[in-house]
Parts: sequence; structure tokens; C-alpha cells
Amino acid sequence: MLADLTLVNCYARNGMDPRTRDRILLESAKNNLRNMAFFGIKERMDDSQVMFERLFNLSFNKRLSAWNRSKSNDTDVTPDQLRIIREHNELDIQLYDYALQLFEHRLAIFMNRSAPVDPEAAVHLTPFEFNSLSDHKEVQFIRNNDLQHEHISRKSKNNILNNAEYESDYDDAHTSEENVNIEFERV
Repeated sequence: MLADLTLVNCYARNGMDPRTRDRILLESAKNNLRNMAFFGIKERMDDSQVMFERLFNLSFNKRLSAWNRSKSNDTDVTPDQLRIIREHNELDIQLYDYALQLFEHRLAIFMNRSAPVDPEAAVHLTPFEFNSLSDHKEVQFIRNNDLQHEHISRKSKNNILNNAEYESDYDDAHTSEENVNIEFERV
């Protein structure tokens, strides 16, 4: 979980307004994501790997994007099921959209190109700046704690999706013999 649950007193029997709680949790998760030195995006595995390798001065012996097969790719979801999933995961979807923006912004900085970001939203994207990009052995982080928080209003969507069916099969990625042999070396 990315959000800090202590901010909403998650174990108390008398809770706060669900909209307020959801807003706090989403902002907490965004803040924690901004403060992570690195995170990757599954759909952008090549870019994620390049950023990881340069940031930590490591090199993998294989491209991680080669392991993109998952049983989730074989799942058919009806439009009604997709609608229900989206309704019950609205906060996660908002966080994922934010993560995509933040990832693209950081990648653009890392690759030394301009980021396609709304200027008003840019102040919310990242407290990190990457310095010494030409010398990838030296990466310095500068934290900016003066970020303003977004104001988010949303309808409460905190019911659990009880009528979904789940299987206990592991994805191929969890059991693949290939994944045991991932190695990296300092460059």
C-alpha cells in the first residue's frame, strides 16, 4: 500500500467522511510515489529498465520486457465487468494515471528532453531532480518539500467488489525458470 493509513486512523471504529478519507489516502499515496527514487511501469518496461539501470548504475543481463506473458493477458472481461471494476478501483485508477504522468516527466528529465506536462500540474509531479546526467555514476537527488497539494473531489466508491471471481493460479512471471536467472552488474 502506498498510502499512509495512520493519516486516516484506519483502525478506529468511528471513521471519517469517506470522501475526506479517500482524498487523504490518494494524496498520501501520490506523495509517497513522488518521494520514491524509482518506480517502474509494466507497460513501459523498456523505459523503466533503462531508467533503473542508469539511476542505480547497474545493468541487467536480459531485457525485462521479454517476460511480458501473463495469464491476465488471456482473460476476457465484459464491458459490464470492466465498468464495475473501474467503479470499485477509482482511486487506484487516479493513482495509476498520476504515476504515468510522473513516470513520463522523470523519464523526460532523465533522458534530457522536455516533458509533455501541463505547467500547472508540473509542480505536483516530482520532488526529485536528476543532476549529472552525463555522468550516470553520480546521481544526486534534490528534494522539494514545498509542493502544494491538489484538491480532489470525488464520489465515495469504497465498497468491496464481492461478486468477482478469482483464480489462485500464479502468473507465468511468478513461476518462470527464466526469472530465477536475472542478474545485474555494476557498470
